[in-house]
Amino acid sequence: MAGDVTWLVPALGTASIACVATVWWVFDGYGRALFVFARRGDVGNHESQSLPGIAVLLTVHNEESSIDARLRNLLESDYPSDRLRVVVASDRSTDRTVDLVKSWARRDSRVHLCAFDSSRGKSDAQNMAVASIDEEIVVYTDADTRFEGDCLRRLAAAFHDPQVGGADVELWFESADGVAASFSRYWNYERRIRELESRIGTLAVASGACVAIRRSLIRPIPIDVGEDCVLPLMVVSQGRRMVVAQGARAWDRATSDSRREFRARVRMTLRNWRGTWGYPELLNPARRPAIALSLWSHKVLRWLSLPLLATGGVAGMLAVGLSSRLGWATAGVFVGVLAILIATPWPGRMLRHFLLANLAFAIGVAKAIVGHRVTQYRGDSSARRGPHYPEAAEGS
Repeated sequence: MAGDVTWLVPALGTASIACVATVWWVFDGYGRALFVFARRGDVGNHESQSLPGIAVLLTVHNEESSIDARLRNLLESDYPSDRLRVVVASDRSTDRTVDLVKSWARRDSRVHLCAFDSSRGKSDAQNMAVASIDEEIVVYTDADTRFEGDCLRRLAAAFHDPQVGGADVELWFESADGVAASFSRYWNYERRIRELESRIGTLAVASGACVAIRRSLIRPIPIDVGEDCVLPLMVVSQGRRMVVAQGARAWDRATSDSRREFRARVRMTLRNWRGTWGYPELLNPARRPAIALSLWSHKVLRWLSLPLLATGGVAGMLAVGLSSRLGWATAGVFVGVLAILIATPWPGRMLRHFLLANLAFAIGVAKAIVGHRVTQYRGDSSARRGPHYPEAAEGS
């Protein structure tokens, strides 16, 4: 019987090698290719031109423990006071968050409160709050992030280029142990990828901790999608560029609870998968080849890494089971390429984190495919961590 199906061996071998090679491309090859093609250059000069009006949109839910420190951090920015406004969108907070914001608003006219008791979640609250904003630039952020003093100034500088429609910050994570430390090491790799995409002009992602967008480009965010996913896609779909604003540094913290992180990443992937496929033209290489390559390599195929590895492994074992020399050769190539993948800089040093994250990706994609939706705001701060996982998180 085996001899009757040996014609399958070449197909199985090709599928096995293609699957593991795709995963290698996502986590190593793509970054190397970006490095080759990235051009040198700086984004904006934060000292040379006038600064636009900025509205910082801070969306919160029961953040009484952190709201004071966050507002103080924003208001102590070196951005001109007459061009800065902080809009706090409270999504059905039931603690003292609203009272604390009101107290700040009485003392500082730059603080404005939008309290909603009937929104359908974080994205809906953001949509309603944006309707009250007429500043040129809107900065989406959350209560746990901290900006360095010149962060807003450097973000604004990126928009001196009229082709720039959105800007991401240089996001750093506080030192931590365990899972959080592994995530921080992963994030160093992710941040480098974003910087290279920014130079090339193919950046189409942003962090949920902070993303700045031209007000004229903002459209209503679907209630089951995170802003960190859909806002960059809005920008590039309208022919503008996303960039990483050089020197615009923000700080965040990753959760040290692996269970919370896992749940958050499932939610993030679910929401981001739905949001990304809401812009099918950007995924079409025939229409937007550079952006499509970026989205497939940086997002879609990354979410599919575990299924790809599983498929490659099964195909390889089937090829070997047919007792063909080609089947054994395929297995050898599969193992060799997989070894190279594991030896690449970040997965090899934190295999547990790699497997945890990719299992969450796979579950999130599966839930999205069968029609699950996440619309409610998650107060859990772990839901707002990550490159493009809002949960966030949630990258929200």
